[in-house]
Amino acid sequence: PASLSSGNLHSCVSEDSCDDVSCLASFPEPIADTLPEHLRDHPCVREIQELEDEARQLAQESKFGDAAEGLKQALDFRRAFRGSSPEDLSQAAEAYVVLCNYWGSHCLSFGS
Repeated sequence: PASLSSGNLHSCVSEDSCDDVSCLASFPEPIADTLPEHLRDHPCVREIQELEDEARQLAQESKFGDAAEGLKQALDFRRAFRGSSPEDLSQAAEAYVVLCNYWGSHCLSFGS
């Protein structure tokens, strides 16, 4: 994504934490916003949202490995709950891949 241009990536990676959410993965739209109202309070929906919120927070704290693991779990739950075709699933998968790429860049930048 355009938000991960090399300038933004370098400036974010060079700091201990990143307050600029645009330099991190483009997290998917909250799952509840993509569902009919009668499904929004389903326990799976709440679990997915909690995992994505936690992953977002971890990414902001530059804990990219933990964030990627949480986002992957949320992606798996989305797939199980929604099936494999909804648009929000592809957005969630893209967010996961972008976060993994960012994690790799972060590790390379710090020699980990």
